[in-house]
Amino acid sequence: MRYIGELSSEDEAARFTAFLVVNGVDSVVEATDGRWLIWVKDEDKTAVGRSKLEEFQANSDDPRYAQAVDEVELRAKEAAETLAESQRNTTQSQNKWRAQGRTLASVNGPRPAFVQTVIAMAILVTLVTRAGDRPTGLGLEMMESLSFATPDDERKDDATASIRHGEFWRALTPIFLHFGFQHIFFNCLFFYLFARQIEWERGSYFLAWFVVVVGVAGNLGQGLVPPLLSGQFTSFGGLSGVVYGVFGYVWICSRTGQGRYAVSDLFVFLMLASFTLSWLGEFEIVSFMDTNVANWAHTLGLFAGMAWGMRGAN
Repeated sequence: MRYIGELSSEDEAARFTAFLVVNGVDSVVEATDGRWLIWVKDEDKTAVGRSKLEEFQANSDDPRYAQAVDEVELRAKEAAETLAESQRNTTQSQNKWRAQGRTLASVNGPRPAFVQTVIAMAILVTLVTRAGDRPTGLGLEMMESLSFATPDDERKDDATASIRHGEFWRALTPIFLHFGFQHIFFNCLFFYLFARQIEWERGSYFLAWFVVVVGVAGNLGQGLVPPLLSGQFTSFGGLSGVVYGVFGYVWICSRTGQGRYAVSDLFVFLMLASFTLSWLGEFEIVSFMDTNVANWAHTLGLFAGMAWGMRGAN
C-alpha cells in the first residue's frame, strides 16, 4: 500500500474513498489523532489516487462525491443480494442431493440385493463345480447343464444344437461358470463395483434385465463368432462379459451426466488396457497374455453396455 494524503473529517474520508472505489481505486482509511490517513492498496494507482485527492481537496462539496457514496451503497446491497441468492441455491442443491439419496436408499435399501444374489450364485456354482477342475457327480452335472454347449454338441461341432432344441437358458447361464478362483474373484469384485451403481440408480429390475440382455449378447457372440471364423468351438464361462457391460454403461453415464455414476479415468484406462491386451493375446501379438479368453463376450458386452448408456443420454 502507498500513503497518498490525509483528510480532516470522517465524512470527507467516506465521500472521497467512495469516489475512489467508483473510479476503480481500492483504498484504506486509517483514523489517528483526529486525522484520516488515506492509503491506496495498488501501488500502480498511487499517482491516480493523489490526483483524485487534490481534486477533492479543491472542491469537496462537488455533488459527484455524494453520488459516489450512493453508488457504493447500491453496489454493496447488490453484492449482498447476490451472496444471499448463491447461498439459497447451494442449500437447495444440497437438499436435492439429500432427497435423491434418501429416495435411492428407500428403493434399493442399504445393500444392492440383486448384485449380491448374482455374486452368491456365481460363487456357489464355482464351489460345486470345483472351478472347472475335473468336477465329478453333482459338480459335473451342473457344469454340463449350465454350459453354452453340451459335450455332445461339441463333439458334433454344433455349439447351438441344445439351445435350438429348447434349452434356452444356456444362452445366459455360462456367466455363472468360472475356471479358477482368481477368475471368479476379480469378476465378482468388478461386477460389484459397477453393477451396484446401476442398481442404486435404476433399481433391481432394470439391472436384472440389463444382465440378461448383455449376458446373452456376450455369450452368443462368444459361442457363434469363433466357430464361424476358425471352425472350432471352445467352452467358455464367466461374468467378464457382463462386467464389461456394466463398466461400459457406468462409464458412458458418468461422462454424460446421467445420475450419480462414478468411474475414474485411471480405472477406465485399466479396463480398456486389459481389453486391448486380451485381443493382442488372441492374435498372438503379445506373448504374455492368456489366449484362452472370451474376447467376443467382452467385446459384445462392452459395446452393448456403452450403447445402452448412450441411448439414455439422447
